[in-house]
Amino acid sequence: MCCFRYLTNMANEERFSSLSPIPQDMKASLFARTLPAMLLAYGITGFTQMCPAQTEAPKITATYVILKLDDVTNGTPQWKRTLDYLKSRNVKSSAGIICNSLESGKQAYYDWLKEVQQSGLVEFWLHGYDHKQWKEDGKDVWEFSGPSLEQQKEHIAKSQQLARQILGAPFAVFGAPFNKTDAATVKALAADPDIKVVLFGNPKDAAELPNALILDRTEMNVEAPLFVPNSQKVKHDYEALAGTRDCFVIQGHPNQWTDERFAEFQMLVEYLQSQGVVFTTPSEYLKTRQPGALKVTVIPSANNKSGTKDIAPIATEPPPLSENLLANGDFENGSRGWSLYDPVKSSSAARQFQVVADTPHGGSGTMELSSAGPSRYAVLQYLKSANFAAGQKYRVSAWVRAGEDFVASSNTPGFVLRVSMFGPNFSNSGMYFLGFNGMGGDSTSVLAGQEVPRTWTKIEGVFEMAANVEKVNVCLLVDSGVGHVYADDVSIERVADSTPVGAVAAAR
Repeated sequence: MCCFRYLTNMANEERFSSLSPIPQDMKASLFARTLPAMLLAYGITGFTQMCPAQTEAPKITATYVILKLDDVTNGTPQWKRTLDYLKSRNVKSSAGIICNSLESGKQAYYDWLKEVQQSGLVEFWLHGYDHKQWKEDGKDVWEFSGPSLEQQKEHIAKSQQLARQILGAPFAVFGAPFNKTDAATVKALAADPDIKVVLFGNPKDAAELPNALILDRTEMNVEAPLFVPNSQKVKHDYEALAGTRDCFVIQGHPNQWTDERFAEFQMLVEYLQSQGVVFTTPSEYLKTRQPGALKVTVIPSANNKSGTKDIAPIATEPPPLSENLLANGDFENGSRGWSLYDPVKSSSAARQFQVVADTPHGGSGTMELSSAGPSRYAVLQYLKSANFAAGQKYRVSAWVRAGEDFVASSNTPGFVLRVSMFGPNFSNSGMYFLGFNGMGGDSTSVLAGQEVPRTWTKIEGVFEMAANVEKVNVCLLVDSGVGHVYADDVSIERVADSTPVGAVAAAR
């Protein structure tokens, strides 16, 4: 209406101002004949410039969930149980194949893959050729983070050729092992015309992947911690995030699920079904996008730059059932009980820790971590209690502040409090990452970009003990940055098993 009135007034002024008085009905007739010509003269561009469109927030008519199930290497009983259950619920999913397994020559494996594929309920995707992690010159390297562009392209090409031979067609979807990628990965994917969807990719790479849909990661996940399905956390996160976006990709590892973990997975699937979500595959979700609209529909929020609602904490302040299980968590006895974790061991970065009297949070000492160059390192302590039992709940917390010189590396959280659980022979039973804006399971990616405050701030969360845990590692982890970080009054306490798992809002 504003544009119509503008043109009406302009037409009356320009067409009639220089004329002698004209009857009003004649003016209306002349204007009716003149307006179309004026619209053509101004064109669409001119019209929209005069009257900018009143944009409305996008509307979400359906909420899609993509089950990102990782690490297929054979038709194991755990995989068969998971996919058979999903089939019984008519739930669609996706499964990442580690592609050198397609060179095994195991016909029974190939037959199972084809049987699953023919059901129409599962989309297989490229989860790396060998899914390896190693060190070069003391630095961590992953299959798609660190190797050359040529090597990454070679691994994608070999995987696609195996898919053509065994599955009858190349993969349309890619998800990196360990969810680790770099700039070379983006170029390698752009060079493969068959890749149309990237799971847990970075939306910032959209310009370099104009023909692919990048599905990013959210707070919601199947597992929290790694390998442990958590229906309670899925319920909490879905209630917090529902209505903010039309698609959630949630990751799990079926081959790592015990009977108890599988039962938890069933509960979270049935909860999401009760909420009316549409379980789909990556390629089927791609078909819902309008041509050229290769992105998830997100409803902007005034409170959150990421476009999602602020996630309320689900843990409360439960009374402890034990004293602090850490020795010297307040650093009043110097650094006793704590040791340096320095995987790269670069002398130029000069990573070190010491207890100093530089404005501690409490008492007379505080832990100071420092590095001269961008680094990933930590100070840690092991709890050797043999009394850990599956399902027990523990509250972990620390007071943290960044020094004035601390700068977090881009796309990293800067600092997290990590809890790792280990079974027999140091087998990984799960981990939690606690930051200033939440808690993550198997990756720090959900905490990337958080602010590390320069004033004392308490981070706190409640986690659940996994099965068969023999040791627990509490780690003050700089991941990653340069400069100084301080920690004090670190604590881990047993709380009631009914306590909800999750982060407590950071407090100052």
